Amino acid sequence: MLRFLGLEAPSDGVGRVVVIGGRQFRLHRIIAQGGHATIFEARDTASGEALVVKQVLAQDEEAAELAEREVVTHLALDHESILPCLGEAAERRKDGGAEFLVLLPLITSGHLWDFASSTPMRPLAKLCALEAVASALDHMHERCLAHLDVKLENVLVDGSGGAGVRFLLCDFG
Repeated sequence: MLRFLGLEAPSDGVGRVVVIGGRQFRLHRIIAQGGHATIFEARDTASGEALVVKQVLAQDEEAAELAEREVVTHLALDHESILPCLGEAAERRKDGGAEFLVLLPLITSGHLWDFASSTPMRPLAKLCALEAVASALDHMHERCLAHLDVKLENVLVDGSGGAGVRFLLCDFG
């Protein structure tokens, strides 16, 4: 009945309001879904700013520990070629599971696979992408951290071409 009246958020999470770092965000639409996470475009309810909320649902204590490690790792990585983590929130359940929310900037240009497939990349652009990823990995390795899933889909492209393009490593789960 409540859902009919529009008072309950849909089961996929769209429309839900979450709090991260003292700010409220409404989950606007699903951008992507993976094995353990759902990526939402979210809007700050006060300013309207569009950002991303990554939701990781952990069903048990082991999964919760892995998800927490991902969040802690991401928070520790401050580098120009790593997608910045803007905030996080977590809620543990009595059954050992948990929900983790990570606030990220919205990058609308997609990932490197789509970019390279749709845009002829000149050798210099390829070198820039390679340098950005190598620099991000070096930053991680200096902290005794490994990515374990480096692929074109985990490199976001910030910008639509030209000299202003940045390549950002993401997904540390």
